Amino acid sequence: MCRTYYPVGLRTQLKVPLKSVSIQIKVVDFFSSATMEQEYRNEESFSINTEFVFLVRQNISITNLSWEIDGISSEAKIKDCKEANKLFQSAVKRGFLAGILEFENGRFLTMKIGNLNPWSVIKISVQFVEVLAIDETNHLTLELPSEIMNVEGME
Repeated sequence: MCRTYYPVGLRTQLKVPLKSVSIQIKVVDFFSSATMEQEYRNEESFSINTEFVFLVRQNISITNLSWEIDGISSEAKIKDCKEANKLFQSAVKRGFLAGILEFENGRFLTMKIGNLNPWSVIKISVQFVEVLAIDETNHLTLELPSEIMNVEGME
């Protein structure tokens, strides 16, 4: 998964290290149901604004996205785009921890977290369902997004 990290008030990019990945998959008939969890930690000594970008393949439907920051859980809720952006920007400007999800170009889900405190741990959980493909030998195939496997320190 692509990730871009910005320290609050600065234009340079930082990398927030991935600490762990967990994937649970259940296959029933021609469908799979999966939960992918990733854990990151802001190892900087200052707050940062963070973006997590998830590539959404055409045959996947995201059914739930939630996150936990330092033991406090939150789950995605649908709101009017303008209203959500206004609430997010206002909270970030006032120094509060805030999050927003945006679906871009029909292919990318971007999760922005504003004011992630120093040393904070964020756990992201994405649940999705997928119609399994059938290969040329009539076998079902299950593919994991390669973006989650090619992460610094996790091979």
